[in-house]
This record gives sequence, C-alpha cells and structure tokens, in this order.
Amino acid sequence: MQYPQLGLLFDPFLPLLGLYRAFPYASFVAFFALYLGVVRNPSFSRYVRFNAMQAVTLDVLLVVPLLLTRIFNPGRAGIGFKLMIWGHNAVFVFSCFCFVYGLICSMLGKTPYLPFVADAAGRQL
Repeated sequence: MQYPQLGLLFDPFLPLLGLYRAFPYASFVAFFALYLGVVRNPSFSRYVRFNAMQAVTLDVLLVVPLLLTRIFNPGRAGIGFKLMIWGHNAVFVFSCFCFVYGLICSMLGKTPYLPFVADAAGRQL
C-alpha cells in the first residue's frame, strides 16, 4: 500500500494467494508437506532438500514479527507503531531479497546461501 508501483509486480500472484488463503490451515499443511515430503525424503538431491529447508526456515522466521506485534501491541500511533512499520518493511525487503537471490542462484545452478537461514538449514539436513 505504501508503494503502489511495487504492487504491480505482485499482481500476477494475487489469484494464487487468494486460492492459498481460501483453505483453512493451508500454510500449516504446506509447511509439513514441504518438510516431510521434500526435506526428509532422501530420494531428492541434497540441493533440492537444502533449498526446501531454507524455505521452511524462512517461513518460521517470518512468524517472529507477527508474534512480537501480538505480544507488544504497539497501537495505531506513536513510536511503537513506527517501529512496527519499519520492522515489517525490513522483513518484507529481506524476504524479497531472499526470493530474488534464491531465484537467480537456482537459475545459475548455484546453491543459494541465504543470510541467517543457510546455517540453520544446513544443520537440519
């Protein structure tokens, strides 16, 4: 909403997002399907399992700002609200960076090592 020009990039994904949100507990099911179906499946290559584990780890990390917002409840004004907005913007930029970096590395055939995420993903494999 703050940057409408950036929203044009996400317009093609809105129907998929609507379908994803139409099913209750879709994120929970997708999380376990990816973890149990790909990460813990030795028939997939280590490259695929590592990238899937990075995606699962990134999904878990994206829950942290939501939990902090619910715990501290900064309201609709003041410095707490501004800090919350900055934090959400930082998480959004970090997520976009991880997506673009992972996409480019995968297209080049390299293993993407996402900051803060690759170490946790490597330990799980």
